[in-house]
Amino acid sequence: MSAAYMSNQAPQMKATAFQYMQAAMNAITSEILVLNTRGIMQTLPVGVLFALVCMGTIFGWINRHELVKRLLRNTKAILSEAKLHSQSFSPSDREMLSFFVSSTQYWDTLVTFMGYEDGSVATIGDDKSEDMVLPFDLNVTQHPTLTPHPWTGISTLTSQLFCESIKCCRSFRKKMKGHEEDPASMLDTLDVMARAEQLEVMLKQLEYPNLDEIGETGDRLTPRQHLIEAAEAYRLSALLHLYQTFPNTKTEVSPIGPFEIARDDVIWGDRVVPLALYLTNLLKKIPPESGSRSLLPILYIAASTGLRFRGGLLSAPRTAALGDSSGLSADHAMFHDSSDFSWASPHGSFDAFTSMSEDIILIGDARHLIMQRLGLLENCLYPKPIEIAKNLVKAIWEAYDNDLFDQHDVHWADIMEDLGLRSIFG
Repeated sequence: MSAAYMSNQAPQMKATAFQYMQAAMNAITSEILVLNTRGIMQTLPVGVLFALVCMGTIFGWINRHELVKRLLRNTKAILSEAKLHSQSFSPSDREMLSFFVSSTQYWDTLVTFMGYEDGSVATIGDDKSEDMVLPFDLNVTQHPTLTPHPWTGISTLTSQLFCESIKCCRSFRKKMKGHEEDPASMLDTLDVMARAEQLEVMLKQLEYPNLDEIGETGDRLTPRQHLIEAAEAYRLSALLHLYQTFPNTKTEVSPIGPFEIARDDVIWGDRVVPLALYLTNLLKKIPPESGSRSLLPILYIAASTGLRFRGGLLSAPRTAALGDSSGLSADHAMFHDSSDFSWASPHGSFDAFTSMSEDIILIGDARHLIMQRLGLLENCLYPKPIEIAKNLVKAIWEAYDNDLFDQHDVHWADIMEDLGLRSIFG
């Protein structure tokens, strides 16, 4: 891991990093082969699982994404087998099993966002068990997973709902690009749309504990408030992706106020853009030096996908639109008062989206803030994924700004696939 990190600043370390990684992969492969020959699992292989998680995250740093997916599938296979025999485990092993299951769920979210299909790569060892360690049933009314996630600090249910929302969006976009019109494909598409509506309802009903109900984190850089804000940001990000991908949702109430929903352009102006601005403002409250900073890249990308100027705003300064440092100052970023659904800024107080110039100011400020924050994260996290995130965000905004006829057919997942701008953003 150290060699992989250092290879970014010292290119001569790349050969050493690959040598160590190959040695680590060989060790993991050998351990998995041993596990496959032992028969019934008597104890949880904590060392192997920990190695899989560590290696799975660093491979994302050097764009070995096929290996990330391979290691994830092997981790799921081991955990699925462990769950079958967990009754014979010691209490400490059962506790560790729960830890790794929840951690793998977040890892699955990162890979899902990146866009790899479950069966896209081969696996090491025997991987014939179920792929999903935590099968998510939308019809279950009680989900006892609002406890803090061991990796992220936010609730496991929040992470699950975000992951399922991304899966719905990606599945729908893939079907739309395939232009398949056979009855089976159409039924699948209707199922995805119905699942998206269920997810929206669950996300809007999600509630979090009060601040005084949460124990201290023990980290002065990560107060409890940061985790609450990050959890809410994940909830809003999931809704934002659903509203972009499925614009004809039938619900009448958004998480930040009532809206009349009609044409696609009204949906963007009255739902997607305000939600993206609200999300950006929420993210502004979490400083880049927070201990929760590894959660932020995906959230910044999510917020960026809703920051679209309405048609006819191509006169907006391109530097501000792309978040260049010569654009509008981040000090001009808006704050939102949900009590009256209006924004205020140094430029004055006004109802949201009453003129084109106000659109330009608010969206330009939000874009600048996101690029500024990603730049700061580039200095405190491994830089390669952040560099890819910045390029992805710029590509999304460029596609929006070049959509002269406001067709609203630009989608972040398509841009990520077409340009190959994917990484483990967390």
